Amino acid sequence: MKKVLCVIALLMMVASASASVRVFVTSSADPYGLTIPANAFQPTFSTVYSNGVNENAYDYYYDHFVAAAFPPIDAPSGDLLTPVDIQDGNWAYIWFQFQNEPKLRKVNGLEVTISFYGTPYDPNEPSTHPPVVTNYYLCNDKQGTGTKRWDGTATPPGYPEWHNNPQILVAVDADGIQNGADAPSLMYHYQEGTNPRTGVALLGAVAAPFDGTIYEIAITEANYSEPPNPDLAPAAVFRFVPEPASLVLLALAGLVLRRR
Repeated sequence: MKKVLCVIALLMMVASASASVRVFVTSSADPYGLTIPANAFQPTFSTVYSNGVNENAYDYYYDHFVAAAFPPIDAPSGDLLTPVDIQDGNWAYIWFQFQNEPKLRKVNGLEVTISFYGTPYDPNEPSTHPPVVTNYYLCNDKQGTGTKRWDGTATPPGYPEWHNNPQILVAVDADGIQNGADAPSLMYHYQEGTNPRTGVALLGAVAAPFDGTIYEIAITEANYSEPPNPDLAPAAVFRFVPEPASLVLLALAGLVLRRR
């Protein structure tokens, strides 16, 4: 009986340890992501003014931001030895996942940071700022289905508010990301479990030079609308890989530099 209780306790510890929220990436070459890949680096087609007024808020209604498919529940986060590779000519989609988290918990605050592997991002040290291009989806369908993922201004045509690193995402009046049923207009998909449960949302996209540099992407802050806040999974690890011909050129360039 004692052995059985020990096994049950161990299983409970494992289950609780895996309960967290995480971000990870997949390649645009995979079958996951937007139905319209051309919109991968467009955060919205709406305008949101500083007073909160929404204009042309039909991101889902007109099919601008619809997830074609979602990655499997066990999509890898990658590590130093086996980073998630993004091959030349592609970009990475950024995904958010509840992992065995309580049903209906809602994220209303999120900070996502991309850094060089092993080098913490320092806002005061430019050498720690990776050369990434980021984009995060507003999911503003306020005039269509009435849903909206994040609050904040959205200023066309460049939408600078949604191309930051780190990126702070806030939902006070907006819907945020809720660990519930499928929400197509918010690009959220229920995956597994009842309570706790697991679900995934398409968060954004990132691109970088195809030079083999290894990056980390992590949730650096996460708030639930009701406490306690979730545990944060370790950073995901990925890289943008050059084509074989490009690798040869990089190697030759390295030889030239060493000879100098």
